[in-house]
Amino acid sequence: MIDSMFDLSGRTALVTGASSGIGAHFAQVLASYGANVIVAARRMEPLSQLVQTIQASGGSAAAVAVDVTDSSNVKDMFDFAEEQFGVVDIVSNNAGVADAKLATGISVESWDLVLTQRTTLYLGL
Repeated sequence: MIDSMFDLSGRTALVTGASSGIGAHFAQVLASYGANVIVAARRMEPLSQLVQTIQASGGSAAAVAVDVTDSSNVKDMFDFAEEQFGVVDIVSNNAGVADAKLATGISVESWDLVLTQRTTLYLGL
């Protein structure tokens, strides 16, 4: 019964930052519940390996290179996803930019950069 609650058959999921870590793991989880998964990151080699892993487990996946700091790349990523599997139903944003400073030392500009890049990806702008 619990598995039926998470049935994602026919849904399209887009996972950024999918070349490693939690992004790669979550892409596999989404695929295991039936989602068609677009995996996205800057490095294609690990993405290609992830697609093979998902497909070997019976899932459906495709990979696209993306730089989330470039809004035209983000638009192209969504276009690719729609060409592959249709409208994106699920977005898991694991990629983004960071400014490694103590919270008390971050500038307003750095704060805006980190949040703007995340918001741009969420909105698919």
